[in-house]
Amino acid sequence: MKNLIKITLGIVLAVLVVSCGKNYTYEKVVVNNSDETIIVKTKYEGYKEEIVIAPRESKVVFVCTYQSYKKPTCDDVENKFELIGGSQDANSRISNKGNWNSSENGKTVRCTYEYNGE
Repeated sequence: MKNLIKITLGIVLAVLVVSCGKNYTYEKVVVNNSDETIIVKTKYEGYKEEIVIAPRESKVVFVCTYQSYKKPTCDDVENKFELIGGSQDANSRISNKGNWNSSENGKTVRCTYEYNGE
């Protein structure tokens, strides 16, 4: 009987711990504020994609569901981006975590990089 109580308590505790986590939508968006078309290459754990962004447009270059007890920040998910069509400095800036601005809307965390043609 004691084993049954221990097993039941263990199951209840496991369910409570799992249900405490929250799912957030985590997005990275590139805004093309220039007059040229750019291509953003993204790499994440074997996933690769090339995204074409026309002048004065923005596109989501990465999106995932992030499960955590706290809201993620722009630094929490590691991505590798390459900017084609801009200068070498612009390519370096898109890879720098500090150049992504964070905004929140409920359970969505959006990290935005603005390309200005430099």
